[in-house]
Amino acid sequence: MDCGNTQKARELRWELLLNKLAQAAGIELTKLPDKKSAADKVILASLMKTHSSVSNSWLAAHLGMGRSASVSQYVGVDKRRWVEENGKNIVNNEDMTPFLLF
Repeated sequence: MDCGNTQKARELRWELLLNKLAQAAGIELTKLPDKKSAADKVILASLMKTHSSVSNSWLAAHLGMGRSASVSQYVGVDKRRWVEENGKNIVNNEDMTPFLLF
């Protein structure tokens, strides 16, 4: 598999994981608020960063969070810690296993 196909496969997994996480968290991706730092966006970005190797640029583009550097700002250590502690209430890791490979 060449690099382009590997990247496309990785992005497809990220897309599937994002949809699954949004569904588990009760967040409608089609109804995300415009605000770049909206709580639902930050929660999803934090969950994605915790459960995958997703890039900030991919998150910025798919969640409408502005520049990729902004994602790091919004998803700070404290927010990621909250997700790690409380995300188990949202995500059953066994359900995520097929998505956690990339």
